[in-house]
Amino acid sequence: MPRPKSLDHSEVLLLYKRLQTTIAVAKELNVSTCAINKILKFNNVEIVAPQGHNPSAKASSEFIITHILKKGGTLPQAIESLCLSVSEATVRKYAKERGIDLYQYKFMGTKVGPFVVERPGWKRLNGSVYVPMTCLACGTENMVPSRTFTTDLNYTCKSCGARTRTDKRPLNTSGGMPKQIDYADVIALFKKLQNQAQVADALGISQSSVSRILQMSEAND
Repeated sequence: MPRPKSLDHSEVLLLYKRLQTTIAVAKELNVSTCAINKILKFNNVEIVAPQGHNPSAKASSEFIITHILKKGGTLPQAIESLCLSVSEATVRKYAKERGIDLYQYKFMGTKVGPFVVERPGWKRLNGSVYVPMTCLACGTENMVPSRTFTTDLNYTCKSCGARTRTDKRPLNTSGGMPKQIDYADVIALFKKLQNQAQVADALGISQSSVSRILQMSEAND
C-alpha cells in the first residue's frame, strides 16, 4: 500500500495517541477519517475504541452532517468518503433533530460550464428538478434543470447569455466572425468582465475568436 504523502505521519500518530479516536484526529487536522485510517494502518496501529468509550453513532452522524453542510453531495457519498460505519437512517435522524434536510444539499458544489451550485435547495416543477445555479460570468442565479448535469440539454443564463454546454456549440473555423455568436454580445460581455478568457468560456468560443471580434470592433469605431 503506497504511503500517504499529504499528512505528517508522526503528527497523526501523536494526535491519535492523545485523542484516541480517528474522528477527533480528522477534525483536528481537517481531513477525512479515511486519510487517518490509512496512515494508522500503514504504521500498523490497531484502531480500537478506548476503554469506556464507544465512538457513537451520534458522533459519526454529526461528522457526516458537517461534511455535507460544507461540501454538499449525497449521504451515501459522504459516508463512503469518510469511511464511517453508520446507517443512512441514523444520520438522517440526527439531521432532522437539527432541522436539516440533507436532500437539499444533494447538488451543492456541482459545476457545469460557467455555472455552479453555491447553496442548498432545489425544487420540483412539472416533473423536473430545478437547481439554483450561479452564473460565474455575471453572478446571476438561475434555476437550471438538473437534466443539464447528465444530458446534452443546454441552458442559457437569463442575464448574460452564457450557456451550460459550451462544448456543444459549433464554431466557424473558416475565419471571420463566428456564425453562432452575436457581435454585440461579445463586446458587452467583455466590457463587463474585462477578461477575454472568461468571455470565451462563458460564450463557448475560443479566446482567439473573442480577440478577433474585439479587434474588428476597434477597427470599426
